[in-house]
Amino acid sequence: MHVITSNCTRTVDTSVNIPGVLPNAVFTIPIHLIRAIVARTDCDNSRRCLFALCRKFSIAESHYESTKEVFAEGGTWIALYCGHLFAKGHNWDGVCGIGADQFRLEDTRLIRLPPALNLWHYDRSWFAQTTRGLYAWGRNQQGQLGVGNQRVFITAPMRVLVDGVVDVRQQLEYTLFQTASGWYASGVNRNDQLGLGVDHLVEDYICSPTMMVGSGAVTRVQTSFNRESPMTFGWTRDGLLVCGANDSGQCGVWDNSRVIRMGTINKLTPVVLPDAVKANVIDIVCIRCYTFFIIQTSGKNRCFVCGRNLHGVLGVGQVGEVRTPTELPIPVDDIASASAVTVIRSGDTLYACGNNREKQLSSSETDEFTAPVPLDLPEGPPAVKVLIESDVLFVQLADGTWFGRGVHDPYVFAPDTDTFEVGRHKECLRRWTAVNAESARVLSAIEPDSVGATMLIME
Repeated sequence: MHVITSNCTRTVDTSVNIPGVLPNAVFTIPIHLIRAIVARTDCDNSRRCLFALCRKFSIAESHYESTKEVFAEGGTWIALYCGHLFAKGHNWDGVCGIGADQFRLEDTRLIRLPPALNLWHYDRSWFAQTTRGLYAWGRNQQGQLGVGNQRVFITAPMRVLVDGVVDVRQQLEYTLFQTASGWYASGVNRNDQLGLGVDHLVEDYICSPTMMVGSGAVTRVQTSFNRESPMTFGWTRDGLLVCGANDSGQCGVWDNSRVIRMGTINKLTPVVLPDAVKANVIDIVCIRCYTFFIIQTSGKNRCFVCGRNLHGVLGVGQVGEVRTPTELPIPVDDIASASAVTVIRSGDTLYACGNNREKQLSSSETDEFTAPVPLDLPEGPPAVKVLIESDVLFVQLADGTWFGRGVHDPYVFAPDTDTFEVGRHKECLRRWTAVNAESARVLSAIEPDSVGATMLIME
C-alpha cells in the first residue's frame, strides 16, 4: 500500500509512446485494493503514474475522481469513496479520526469504520452514518457527540448511543439526532434548548442522546445561532414548536393562560401564532433576544415578530418587549438584523428600522425608527447585498462597488471623508461613502453563511 506515496517526485515521461490499449492488469490485485491505492495517492504525478499502469488502475482512478464526496473544514480534508473515509490535513481535536493526536497528517489515512453512507460536520465535530449505526469523533467538550462521555477530544470514531439516526443537526455546543420515533439531543442544556422537560439546573451536560419531550411529530428542526440565548424550533403538521431561552419573550409563547413566564422553556411548546397561518412558517430568523417568523401565504409573505425591541428593531411602531408574536405592516421576503438594526426586503424595495444614532439608516435627525421606512440607497446600479456591521451599514451595488454609512473608520473609508460629530469622540458619515479598495475586497469575500442573518442578498 505504501509503494506509491503522496510524496512521489517522479513524473511521467510523456515522450514514451504508451500503447493505445492498456493491459488488463499488470498485477493480479483485486479492484477494492486498487481503489484503496488510488484514494491514498494524492500527488498529481503519482496519480498520472497510476493511470498509466493498466486498465484496472485507469478505471479506478477515473471512478475515484467522479464519485468521491469531499468534506473540508478548517484545513481538514475527508473524502467519502466507496463506503470508505480517507482523511488528511489538520488534526486538531482528533478531527481526522485516525486515533492519533498528531497536529497534521501529510499523507492520506484511512478512517477505520464500517461501510460509510453519509457524513456530517460542524466546528470540528464529525458524524458518520454507517451500515452499523452512527459514529462520531472530534470535539466533545460538552458531550455533544453523544458517545456517553465528556472527553474533550475523541480521536477515533466511537458509536453514538442512539439507533436508527436518519439526520443530524449540529450547533456549536449541542447536537440533535432524528430517528423514526422522534428527536434525541446531547450536549449543553443550560437554557433548556434540548427540550428534555426537566430543570436545566439538574444537569448542564447531556452526554448520552436523550429523547426531546413531544418531538415524535416533529419533521424538521432549526436551531438559533446565538450561543448566549439558544433556542430550538420544531415543525409539525399542525404548527411550530419551540424550547430554550425566553428571557425576553423571543420564543413567542408568552401566554398567561399557560403560566409561561420569562426564563427558559424546557420542552417543545407551541408558538402562539394565528391558527390560520401557524402551519405555514417557512423561515425563522433568530437574533439572540428577538425573533422573526416568516409565513407563506397566497400572494405574499407575512412576518410576525417577538422579543426584545431595543430602538424599535422589531418594526412594530413602538419600543419595549413584544411578548406575543405581532405582525409587521409590510410583506417580508427576507430579513437581515444585527446591532439593533433591521433591514427588510419586500419585493424590490428595502425597508429599515431600529437604531439610527450613528445615521447608518438615514441622514434624518431621528435617532430611531420604530416602524419600517424605505431605505435610500447609493446612486448607481441596483443594490445586490446589504451587510449590517456594528454602527455601520454597507451596501454593494451590481457593479461590485461597496458603500457605507454610519460611524467613520479611516481604515475603511478615505481619511479625508466628509464627517460630522455625533456625541463625544465619534465621527459619522451622513451620506453613502465608497469604501477603499482593500476593504471592498474583504467585504466581497464574506460568505453569507459565515455571518448568518447580518447579510441580505437581493434576488
